[in-house]
Amino acid sequence: MEKNAFQKPKYFYKTDLRFARLCVCIWLFSCQNIFSQQKVIDSLKIIIQKIKTQDTTYFNVSNGIASAYYVVNADSAIAIAERNKIGCQKISYPLGEGEAFRILGLGYNQNGEYAKAIDYYQKSLQIFKKAQNQSAIAKTLNSLGNTYKNTGDYFLALAIHREGLKIREKLKDKKGASVALNNIGNIYYDQTDYKIAISYYEQSIQLKEEIKDVLGIPMILNNMGGSYMKLGAFEKALAHHQKSIVLSKKNGDKRLLAMNLHGLGEVYRRQGKYDMALEQYKKSTEIKLILKDKWGLMYDFFGIAQACTAQGKIAQSIENAEKAAKLAKEIKSPKEYKDICKLLYENYKATKQYDFALQYFEAHKVINDSLYNIDKTKAINNLESKVALEKKEQQFEKQKEANAFQRIILYLVLAGLLSVLVFAYFVYRSRQVQKKLNIDLVEKSNELEVSNEELHQSQEEIIAQRDFIEEQNKSLEYHNTQVKHSITTALAIQKAVLPFDSRLRGILKDYFIFYQPRDIVSGDFYWIEKVDDEVIVIAGDCTGHGVPGAFMSLIAINLLERVVLQQKVTSPPQILRDLHTLVRLALKQDEIENHSGMDMGIVKISEGRILHFSGAKRPLYYIDASQPTEVHVCGGSRKSIGGLQNDAKEFEEVMIALPAGSTFYLSSDGLADQNNEKRKRLKEEPVLTALLENYPISMEAQKNAIKTILDKHMAGTEQRDDILLLGVKI
Repeated sequence: MEKNAFQKPKYFYKTDLRFARLCVCIWLFSCQNIFSQQKVIDSLKIIIQKIKTQDTTYFNVSNGIASAYYVVNADSAIAIAERNKIGCQKISYPLGEGEAFRILGLGYNQNGEYAKAIDYYQKSLQIFKKAQNQSAIAKTLNSLGNTYKNTGDYFLALAIHREGLKIREKLKDKKGASVALNNIGNIYYDQTDYKIAISYYEQSIQLKEEIKDVLGIPMILNNMGGSYMKLGAFEKALAHHQKSIVLSKKNGDKRLLAMNLHGLGEVYRRQGKYDMALEQYKKSTEIKLILKDKWGLMYDFFGIAQACTAQGKIAQSIENAEKAAKLAKEIKSPKEYKDICKLLYENYKATKQYDFALQYFEAHKVINDSLYNIDKTKAINNLESKVALEKKEQQFEKQKEANAFQRIILYLVLAGLLSVLVFAYFVYRSRQVQKKLNIDLVEKSNELEVSNEELHQSQEEIIAQRDFIEEQNKSLEYHNTQVKHSITTALAIQKAVLPFDSRLRGILKDYFIFYQPRDIVSGDFYWIEKVDDEVIVIAGDCTGHGVPGAFMSLIAINLLERVVLQQKVTSPPQILRDLHTLVRLALKQDEIENHSGMDMGIVKISEGRILHFSGAKRPLYYIDASQPTEVHVCGGSRKSIGGLQNDAKEFEEVMIALPAGSTFYLSSDGLADQNNEKRKRLKEEPVLTALLENYPISMEAQKNAIKTILDKHMAGTEQRDDILLLGVKI
């Protein structure tokens, strides 16, 4: 992956200016792969020893060392960047601190710890956005997009790279833009859209040719070669790899040379030219062993194993596949490990080594389930015969069919809600027709008073209009019945999406949920899940109510499951940030006039009864059991999810340690905003007073007390919004 050049900091000590320029030049060399990463590290270490004080120059060079380390030794990069972060904080050097955070993200990404990497990239972005350093923002977005691509979240990765590309284009940074275009091409490649990937690679090469960046062209040629191979255009694939090999040798880039040799091996293998393929794979491994490139060696050994299997050399295939599997586990690459396990399973099965076959069959199955967020099935205890193995294979296929059925159910839910909208449209249309006909009837009645003669002339027309109105009324009644039935069905669907009481009782100790939609279905929702040893409690208030609000609540729940359950994000402010990005993308809010969104409160309960709270325009209320004399209020951030928001505002996090028996509450704004006959709002004071007065009794009694207050307040009026109040005892 191509790296961006180091940006010179704003301030240097005057005595070190000439020296700082030398540091920048060396770092630029490191980004172009003219020397090996280790040589760059050694050169920078010599320079840093000559710096007498830990100033901005020192930390620029030290960040350069960490950046060069992240490919060679990610753990060393992390250790150095951690020290640099602390040092930059001490001397108040935010740009250096932001770069240290970015390098920490690179290191954890290299180790496969993607959640940590994303967290550090977000911290880096906060610093660079505050400093309004657009170039650094674009560089960090590039790193963040690559990590999301590694997690398989191509939707978000694509959006982030496109955001970075826009910044590069505004800055007229053709080199950075070419990197972004190449990364976008890589995303389409991973999604098997090879023709689109090639179009982005071609745009990237065009920019590199314009700026005469001969060092960056070979990598893109290699990517294009891989794309043409996937399309079956083997001659074009060979031509691109061979051209890249010539340029790689000229540039002295052994790592890229080895990648292209592997690419040639892949093309020859797919053509059935297995001896030629093995020759290229072996040339590639010779270079990668010197470079200690574990990723590359894993792919080479796997390619050799596949070629040997095709030739019937099963023993050699197993030997190389075992090497590939060991490397895949070391570098934490589940996707590749899954494919290698499948090949080993097939080879061991073919040689009737059923114990080993079962071992790799189970490994493949578990990883496959993890990658697609499938519930884990019980592990196979023993394989005593070939019959037992075949039985497990059949179970695996049935489970895949069950997953497909679950997706169909989700589509049916969305289709059901769409039908509700269609019926609602017909009701509105029928009412408009009836209104117009009533006006016509009044006009006809006025004409009746003016002239009896005109009455006789128009009598037949009036009768016809009357009959038409009666038919319309019948049609309207029919559609009303259909809509009511559809909305009732939608209510059942929404209840099915919300967590059941039986599940909640297994997660929470004691709780109540006061949930009162305004129009059968609701734009308010609650979402409660347990992730490892942490409990996530969420109360959301979507734009609108009724059917539109219900649609937004379904979108929100779907995106929450994606962020929390699939991506394992449990930090409340990070959940809000990811949800904000995904809602804007899902509703295409950069392209169309749609400002829908939601307010939300999130509480994470971690070990030791510690609450981690973050709110999007919604507060947290809690009562401390050690001093139950008041209801404490933690206000949320003044920023909603979705719609047009001020990106400078951030979602804040509050941490509270509470003793056993304490309670906390999340709500929508519907309860406090409900008016009475005099159009006065209920407000939150009487609600908090009732919670405090009823705190010693059961949670259900608290719920009933709140309901009594609401019913008394809104007597003689209609409910104006959806209402949600959620209480949890720790």
